[in-house]
Amino acid sequence: MSDPTLAQSLALGREHLVAGRINAAEALYQELVRRAPSSAEAHYGRGLVALRQSELSRAVEALTIAVRLAPKIAAGHAKLGEALIGLDRHTHAVAALRKAITLSGRDAEAHMHLGIALSALGDERDAQVCFKTARNLAPHLPDEQVALGRAARENGRVAQATRHLYAACALSPQSAACHRELAGSLRAAGRVETAEEHVERALHLDPSDVDAWLEAGAVRLDLDDAARAEQAILRGIELAPNAAEPRVRMAILRYRSAEPTRAEAECDRALALEPEHVTAHVNRAFARLVQGDLREGLREFEWRKRRSGFRGSGLAILEWDGSPLEGRTILLYAEQGLGDALQMVRYAPLVEARGGRVVLGIPRELASLLPSVRGVHSVWSSIRGEDVARIDAQCSLLSLPHLFDTALDTIPRDVPYVSADPARVDRWRRELASERRFKVGIVWAGSASNANDRNRSCALEHFAPLAAIEGVALFSLQKGAAAEHARPPGLPLVDLAPKLADFSDTAAALLHLDLLISVDTAACHLAGALGRPVWTPLPHAPDWRWMMQRNDTPWYPTMR
Repeated sequence: MSDPTLAQSLALGREHLVAGRINAAEALYQELVRRAPSSAEAHYGRGLVALRQSELSRAVEALTIAVRLAPKIAAGHAKLGEALIGLDRHTHAVAALRKAITLSGRDAEAHMHLGIALSALGDERDAQVCFKTARNLAPHLPDEQVALGRAARENGRVAQATRHLYAACALSPQSAACHRELAGSLRAAGRVETAEEHVERALHLDPSDVDAWLEAGAVRLDLDDAARAEQAILRGIELAPNAAEPRVRMAILRYRSAEPTRAEAECDRALALEPEHVTAHVNRAFARLVQGDLREGLREFEWRKRRSGFRGSGLAILEWDGSPLEGRTILLYAEQGLGDALQMVRYAPLVEARGGRVVLGIPRELASLLPSVRGVHSVWSSIRGEDVARIDAQCSLLSLPHLFDTALDTIPRDVPYVSADPARVDRWRRELASERRFKVGIVWAGSASNANDRNRSCALEHFAPLAAIEGVALFSLQKGAAAEHARPPGLPLVDLAPKLADFSDTAAALLHLDLLISVDTAACHLAGALGRPVWTPLPHAPDWRWMMQRNDTPWYPTMR
């Protein structure tokens, strides 16, 4: 790569970062690192991208190379220190940040992060000196950290948001807004008890802060204290009687209390005050859907696309409106979780019937399984620049039920609509052939990043009574952090998870189990899509798709 071309490409990378085009920046810097491995700025840019994505190990790797290639550039050491803090490597972070400050003592963020690292190491006196220096250099730094925290949280980067907001509180410990925002980020991360400490601090600092009362309501609701949550939200309504947001928070409380009719009424009150309130529309959708009104609920559910943190495909491609495709290629992309993708991929044959050449854009965990779905032409787990030109239209998988005017009696329910690889099926047949008892697979926890995981997951101990039933054998299909928890003494359990490379493996194993009992996570959707017997324990207020007061579901005929 010639120097002028390198300089132009690096300038373009900086433009992508400033404009928030993170995917474009990542692709460019990866190419630059490959073609110009001695460019410190290319590695630095790659590190910045990883930081924005909260990929901290990748950030440290890239920034370490950058500072080795350009040891006199303060920004490289400063950002390396920031990434190391995120990994709780505070001693190394202090060394990197002191180096940055030696090179450029006017960097307020470097002083701020050094204060955070020193505080984590117990050196509060020096930490406070750093925070004071940071405030003197940049008086608006706490506000900037709050803004960065909000933006990161809206884009799903909760860990990154929490780091920014902890910094804001350290810089401005008497700010109710900083503590309130940190409470919201901690709540989103599932750290509800710590969130309560900060929201109570916010209320102590400013009892007239409406948003703090609403956040207190959300925190108390997550702590299963609905009565105190209602008190907090009612206080918010008293302070702002003509605002829509307190009514929306009350709607959420009513929904979580399994009162969808009252939740809908609160949404209607909010929309009377603010007709374009996106969250009110989305929560009204949930209230209608959980009561079985799919047509109206799905129509309202389209409002989710107006949320600031909506995760679309990221591609500037025409959104499909359901009209005939006449041989054109359409990308059906996974917008939310793996379970949503497994549930809604059933619509692929209907899209093909409207003339579409269907391409699935899905997470790599599903890439080996979903080519088996009828109507799917190809599956992409990543999209390259040259791929975009081949796509004529796109649609979120979650929008397909609305576009096909789905009602309870028109849900496509032919199962199985996915199938496992025959070679893997045969391998799992041999793996489980020696077990003659009734084979029950269990999954007790979903992803901890799910905002409602506290309510949908349970403890492994709850399955112990099943193990005591004569003639029953339990097999764990649990993946993720929950699988690492200690097994209760005396609970016989065969752990299949280490042998499950992906969802295609899980599908093959399920074909040789007699029953799956799984909380509301991707595994239960997979069993339902395979037409396997599956029992799904639900929280008191279930997710919208399971509806209220029924022990079956039209989405999966074999599920109870």
